Amino acid sequence: MKLRVAPGAKKFSVSQRNGEFVVRLTQQAREGKANEELLERLRKIVGAKAFLVRGAKSREKEVAFEGVSDEEAVKKITALAQSV
Repeated sequence: MKLRVAPGAKKFSVSQRNGEFVVRLTQQAREGKANEELLERLRKIVGAKAFLVRGAKSREKEVAFEGVSDEEAVKKITALAQSV
C-alpha cells in the first residue's frame, strides 16, 4: 500500500487526497521517529503488524501488513479517513 506522510504535524490524522492516503504524523522525521509512529499507528488501525517496504527516507512510503490483504487494510484506513 502506498501513502504520503507529513511529519511534524500538531495532531495525527489520515485523509485521502486524489485517491492517495495522506498521513500526518506528530513525530519529526529524525532518527526514524516518524517511521516508528507511522508503523505503530497503522498497526492499531489495521490490527496487524505493519512493515515499511520502501521509502525509509522519503515522504512517499510503501507499507505491507502481516496476515492482512492490502484491500482489507485500505478499507480500514479509508473508514478512519472518512470519519474525520
